[in-house]
Amino acid sequence: MNSKNSIIKVSYILLVLAGLSLLCLVPFAVVCVSKILNEGLGSLGMHGISHNYHYLASFGIFSFIICFFSSIALYLLSRLHKYKSFSKSQKIHFYTAISAFVLIFILHNFINPDFGDDIIWRKYLDQITLTEIIGFNFFTHQSRIIGTVGGAIFTWLHPIFWCFFDSLFMVIIIEEIIYIFMKDELKKYSFLVYLYVFLIPLRVYYCAGWEITTITYVWPLAFFLPCFMMVKKIFSGAEVCFYEFIVTLVFAAMGATELSLVPVLLVASIVFIMYQVFFRENHFCPINSYLLLLFLVAIFSLLVVIFTPGNWHRAEEELRWFPEYPSLSLFNKLSMGLLTAMSYFFAGSYFNLLIIPFLIVMIYAFIKKRQYLSLSGVIFPLSLVFMSMFNILPWLKNDKILYFSEYSISIVNTEIIIYFVIWLLCLMLIYQAAGKGWYGLLIDLVFLAGFGTKFMVCFSPTVYASDVRTTYYMSISVIMVSTAVFSKGNVQWKQKKN
Repeated sequence: MNSKNSIIKVSYILLVLAGLSLLCLVPFAVVCVSKILNEGLGSLGMHGISHNYHYLASFGIFSFIICFFSSIALYLLSRLHKYKSFSKSQKIHFYTAISAFVLIFILHNFINPDFGDDIIWRKYLDQITLTEIIGFNFFTHQSRIIGTVGGAIFTWLHPIFWCFFDSLFMVIIIEEIIYIFMKDELKKYSFLVYLYVFLIPLRVYYCAGWEITTITYVWPLAFFLPCFMMVKKIFSGAEVCFYEFIVTLVFAAMGATELSLVPVLLVASIVFIMYQVFFRENHFCPINSYLLLLFLVAIFSLLVVIFTPGNWHRAEEELRWFPEYPSLSLFNKLSMGLLTAMSYFFAGSYFNLLIIPFLIVMIYAFIKKRQYLSLSGVIFPLSLVFMSMFNILPWLKNDKILYFSEYSISIVNTEIIIYFVIWLLCLMLIYQAAGKGWYGLLIDLVFLAGFGTKFMVCFSPTVYASDVRTTYYMSISVIMVSTAVFSKGNVQWKQKKN
């Protein structure tokens, strides 16, 4: 017990040191603000500030990364003693996670990351420092902190480091999904979630370069989901550790630097606060401090996105991918969002297996609950899957409207109607299968959040140029929904049986 307490104390000390290391960024930030106020944004460029400030800031960033993640590693190490009290189901789950990590790591070593954006980043790093590339991206490209810092560090290091950490983050994401959506007594089936994640098409991970795509899209989600694990703890009445309280809020801020996740965090925090204040106890309750801080993190992340010059600069540059985009009507843009999102599952240029387990889980849940009328709702989306498999309606593979379409606008509109009906059907099926009430609405919101991360790309000229990498969060949301429905259906069936 003494050794455990010592490890926890060291983890707290490292957490404090991580916070103090950020003070190294203060001189750099002061100089940046001063130059901007006096000379404008153009004064910074890539070499507009003395290298001494860059080196000091780079030292601060590296010190923060080392101290912060060492602290987390020690904290997790202090909790390994619980392994001795694991049930058989928990031990199966533990060995499944270890085996999955080894397998994913081995598969990563067959990947050649030298193409696309990975090569471009390596060229940058031959010429400029870490803070220079962060500043360059901030003022000309994007506000993604994890994507920028991670991309700079891991494209500079040997690929074996990226292989290790990418494998680790993939397993962490799956474990977070299992923790949030799967009941403890069902964790012996956790291997099904791992197998499901393997169905995500590889193109999602490599279409812009293996390293940059995964660091930009996959890694932020690993940092983003722990705050929802904390929310589950709060609503279930479990003990909340101060260390987890602080670290998960920092993680939420880091993960929400990915543009697609900012509105998800904002809407989720508002929904959680409304539920906790007005509905959880059937009477008014004061706002939980964690939920309030999570909301403030979401507001802060939104302000960062809005006031990052690189996001606005990039929005102007992106018109080269779709010059006709400004002339499109709002309906055209919304239609593109619906088509690109739904055709990913039902009728893309390649066959996507992700939707099949989702429909199978719905069928399984309705049979368990004996809701045979609801079961009939699966027929339409399932029939569309088979049509796609056998190419019965080839025009359904049209996921590019107007300027990119070889079909008439009437066919495109027909496709829009079909996909809109399926989208509504999916929401109804999820609500029925997950159980009516707040839980059913929550799982519907998970599906909507994932769909929204892909749908919102329709407001950018890169709606097609971004390819399928922007479908990653939508893919994960479908896996989350399937896991939640499978877990809920099994528990309800066992309760009825007993």
